[in-house]
Amino acid sequence: MSDEDQNSEEFLTRLNESFAAVAGWSFDHRWVVVGLSTLLLAGLLYLAGGVRQDNSYEAYFDPDDPSALVYEQYRADFGSDEVAYILYEAPGFEHGPWNLEVMQKLASLTSALEDEVPFVYEVTSLVNAELTMGMPDGIEIFELEDDFPESQEELLALRDAYLAKPMLVGGILSEDARFGAIVIDMDRVSTDPPEMLRADPELGDAVENIYPQASHLRIEEILARPEYDGIEFYH
Repeated sequence: MSDEDQNSEEFLTRLNESFAAVAGWSFDHRWVVVGLSTLLLAGLLYLAGGVRQDNSYEAYFDPDDPSALVYEQYRADFGSDEVAYILYEAPGFEHGPWNLEVMQKLASLTSALEDEVPFVYEVTSLVNAELTMGMPDGIEIFELEDDFPESQEELLALRDAYLAKPMLVGGILSEDARFGAIVIDMDRVSTDPPEMLRADPELGDAVENIYPQASHLRIEEILARPEYDGIEFYH
């Protein structure tokens, strides 16, 4: 037998003896091994819970990439194109969304969404949608919240004016006046860097603290408030 073969055989013998020693020790101290394995597994699961995937376009493009620069310019010019859309009806009221009490609730709801939902750029509903009307000496731009109707008759007269505007029908009200809608324009996109998507920086990357989940959950919480009872929402 050559020296090389003999050295290889001795190495394998020592390796087998080492494995045998580890196996014997593990058997003799099996509960220690079980405990250490459990602790290791728990630690790995804890760390795995904090793993996040960065889907921002910055993670895929060099800052000087021409495509990235064009996208940045587009965002600067037009902002986000992501919206939340809420359809609603009020079947228990004679005039549905155009009932005076329902419209008053809508005014309160619009303000709550603007003030309380994170990452909101603009909220548009029937109470603040611009209605352009021709006047003898020009045009008038009217928003319902600026001169809120005091009677049901006044509101119904305005309903006819809103229904006559093709830009509004099919967007924030239905042709039969049965449904209304709220459009919430966001000022973030889901591909923004993670640090820009946290509703509360101190809460870190918990799912409920990250856009768009953070915005979605807050909208759901507001819609469920008792002051909006009688209105059915489809978010």
